[in-house]
This record gives sequence, C-alpha cells and structure tokens, in this order.
Amino acid sequence: AESEKKLALAEERLKSQKEIHELHAQIANVEILHAKGLLTARGVFERAAHLAFFEMNLKGAVNTTQALREVGNASKLGVWTQHLRDAAAYCAPKEQTSDLLISVWQELSLDVHGFSWKGPDVQFSASLSEQAKCVVEELCKKMGLKIKKAS
Repeated sequence: AESEKKLALAEERLKSQKEIHELHAQIANVEILHAKGLLTARGVFERAAHLAFFEMNLKGAVNTTQALREVGNASKLGVWTQHLRDAAAYCAPKEQTSDLLISVWQELSLDVHGFSWKGPDVQFSASLSEQAKCVVEELCKKMGLKIKKAS
C-alpha cells in the first residue's frame, strides 16, 4: 500500500512537470512567432500562403501572389491550400477564391502591421475590411492563435 502511494505521488509529480514543460514550450513558440513577425494579420496570412506555395510544388522563389492565384485552381489540395480555400468560401461565398485571397493580400500589404503590441495574440489593424479580418481569423483558428483587435 505504501509503495502504491509513492508511485501515485511520483506519477502526479511527473504529470505536473510535463504540464509545466508544455506550457514553457507554448510560451517559447509564441515568442518565436513574435520574433518572426508572424503574430500580425499579415504575418499569419503570408505564412499560410507560403505553406500553400510549397504544398502545390510551385517553381521558383516563394511568391505570395502566385501562390494565392494557384489556390483557386489547384487540383491536389494540401492542408494549407484547403485552409485558404475554406476561409475564402466561408468569408465570401460568392467571390472567386483566388480573387478574394489576392485582394486580402493586397489590403494586408498596404496596411501597416509592424506596430508593437504585448501579449500572445495576433494583432489586427482596425482599418482592415471585414472580409480580410474574416479570412485571417479563419486561418488563425487553424493555427490555434488568438486574435487581438486593435482599438
């Protein structure tokens, strides 16, 4: 009975330590994303487009606009190609997928997203259109990221 108690206590400590390590890993991941500039609406969208670029095996240097143009035409869908398509269909079901995604990219490229912020949330500019916010919010959900709306 005594050894079972010790074993249960040791297992509980191990579980607590594992949870602490997982929390530290999550915090470190957010800090890496901050450092890479990915916790902006533009950063999230651009990352998804680049992942789709590689999924579709497009040739040459990574080109966000080219990737977005191809997302609507791709016959073989990878995870991020599908996420981009799904986000476009959810946010603007009557628009052409590629046209909408390129429009969102142009909007994000014109808006300033480099301002500083605190916290683990993705920063959105208040000036983004509802469609752009919607598309990036859908991608954030797929990435497990929370959103902070700018005031």
